[in-house]
Amino acid sequence: MNAYVDDGIRIERDVMNVIPFLEYLESLPDVSRTVVYRTNLIDLLDEYVTSRRSSPQFSNWWSWVPDRDEACHIICHRLHEMDVVGGDGSPQSPYVWIFSSIHRIVQQRNKGLIIKAPLRYHEAINYDVVMYTKYAFSNLTKRQPYFISKLESELRFRLPNYIDADAYIRTLVQQMERHPELELVPDRQGQMILRLRSNVHAKPPIPYQTAAMEYLNEALDRLQREETYPIAHIIEQARGSRMEGCSQDAYISRVIEKLQRDGRLQFIEAPIFDHSYFTFARRGAPSPAFDSLLPTPA
Repeated sequence: MNAYVDDGIRIERDVMNVIPFLEYLESLPDVSRTVVYRTNLIDLLDEYVTSRRSSPQFSNWWSWVPDRDEACHIICHRLHEMDVVGGDGSPQSPYVWIFSSIHRIVQQRNKGLIIKAPLRYHEAINYDVVMYTKYAFSNLTKRQPYFISKLESELRFRLPNYIDADAYIRTLVQQMERHPELELVPDRQGQMILRLRSNVHAKPPIPYQTAAMEYLNEALDRLQREETYPIAHIIEQARGSRMEGCSQDAYISRVIEKLQRDGRLQFIEAPIFDHSYFTFARRGAPSPAFDSLLPTPA
């Protein structure tokens, strides 16, 4: 099994160290009044990442996740476990920040008690496989080799101390090498590089967020003239495209999930899934349920 599926490893690695975020919260005025809904917290997390006070691991994860709302839910789950916030950020149950708990936890950290909110190792390495595979293809589409030494230097700088960097990097490169379009070879100077396999033509990868927007616009346009927009069209197009560090099935699922979230469309699931389709949503129709593709909290 590789990172495109699930390698089953259960060693933990810290992706979001909550303490710096709590320290950031303490430094802000009026959080209790300005961060009461989920959208407010998403905006705050965006600001936190750009403040340079977050860890590189969290910044990478936050930039990678396809659904900020679901990612925010994961973070809130951890904050709830630490008893620093109440409510779920909905209009019916806005956030209530418990600053006495926040202050206590920050003070304990300053006394040497470290509290972490880790994702499991296999989830963290999956994010890195996707991210660095994307970087590799970005180089290769410009006809530039992707040097493993560059990956090593970046990871050694940001991996937590309790992770064996050599083992982590070795596993990461092995997972990237399993991508059907990449191969690991030495260059003329003996440096290890990733390159495209000889039978592969390099085309820039299409992120599924971009693809979903294109399909959404196409669906809205087609539904002006036709009654349905079949997902078979999405499946057929995706089968002929290079994926961005994930399996075709995962890519297709994420694109369809994005369309399901648009309130203008209604998803009609057929007994044979490939025969399912989208149509314009009817007023008063319930929103379709869907399963998240994001990892749940450890």
